Amino acid sequence: MFLAQGMYFISLVILMRMNMPARYREIIGQVLGDLEFNFYHRWFDVIFLISATFTILYVTLTYLYKQQGKDT
Repeated sequence: MFLAQGMYFISLVILMRMNMPARYREIIGQVLGDLEFNFYHRWFDVIFLISATFTILYVTLTYLYKQQGKDT
């Protein structure tokens, strides 16, 4: 769950940064430090899909585990 949320946060920051004026992009770059935005920008969709997949798996496994406990 933490991995998925972390990946979601990074993808959200990348998306916000792409749509901001240049002067605000520099501020975000200074706050986040040595984050390689070009790498994440290229892999934005993949990162989002991975985080969504992990979240779906976590929710499904949690639901199945709870259902298994109710059956006994």
